[in-house]
Amino acid sequence: MQCRHLTLSKIADLNAIDEYNMMVHPLSYEFTLERDAAYAVIGVRMRRGTPWLYLTAVTGEREVQIVPAVLFGFDWQEIPSDWQVRIGPNGDTDLLPSRLAAIEDWFERYVGMDSRVVDVVNREVDRAR
Repeated sequence: MQCRHLTLSKIADLNAIDEYNMMVHPLSYEFTLERDAAYAVIGVRMRRGTPWLYLTAVTGEREVQIVPAVLFGFDWQEIPSDWQVRIGPNGDTDLLPSRLAAIEDWFERYVGMDSRVVDVVNREVDRAR
């Protein structure tokens, strides 16, 4: 999947602008992305009715981050059919590969460098690339 925009403020006719304003300050915030670079998606999270992607660059380091899907040419049809839905206690919904869906707080544990979770994430990144 290719990155089309670096900031939300550069998107003409941004849908759900009120929701994005509640989550991203300012809308001109630049995510650590590279325009036209390819990214591997390993999950989707719905936040306040807006899709966000767990992804990492296809080349380079395997730093997984979560960014608004609207920055990409994201299409729901690209979600693998074997991914599972996981609904969190705060109502956020994730679509994840089954190995990640089975791990409670997988992203926080990944950021915290839990070796078991890092290993699972690395395998999923390899599959997605």
